[in-house]
Amino acid sequence: MEPHDSDRSMRPRGLRWCRYPFPTGRVYLFADEERLQHVHLGGALDESALGEAGTCGPLDAAIAFLDAYLLGRPAPMPPLALASLSDSVRRIYAELMHIPFGGTVTYGELALRAGIARGAARFVGTAMARNPLPIFIPCHRVIRADGSLGGFSAGVAVKRFLLQHERALAG
Repeated sequence: MEPHDSDRSMRPRGLRWCRYPFPTGRVYLFADEERLQHVHLGGALDESALGEAGTCGPLDAAIAFLDAYLLGRPAPMPPLALASLSDSVRRIYAELMHIPFGGTVTYGELALRAGIARGAARFVGTAMARNPLPIFIPCHRVIRADGSLGGFSAGVAVKRFLLQHERALAG
């Protein structure tokens, strides 16, 4: 089977990867020796195109974090690769990390909290859509002003599952 171009792009050179069994399907984690670089929630990848799976400190930390997440327990955040992001996007993600397990915030509210100009909900939406580390940077907690879920890179059904899971455990 010929690997898909999108699968090749998922594993830049020097990254290790692993597959994590998640209730909504496979989650792929990609890291270098220092930081978690990318999380793929969007279904199966052609693993033959990814090369041999491996482990490293950030992958081990990410697995421990996901194990705890599924149990509704706090866990240390693995080191995340955010240096290549703009200052505005890093501010948005930093504010998002303060939204509690089971909580939500609207795109517009998150823009204001991050000090982004009023009416910057679309900018926040773009930052959420491009989030390289879903679940770890909990973009699923951002909803529309009317209370509807909005979009999610792995699909609205996965976003709904994550929010329901968190609300059930947050009690």
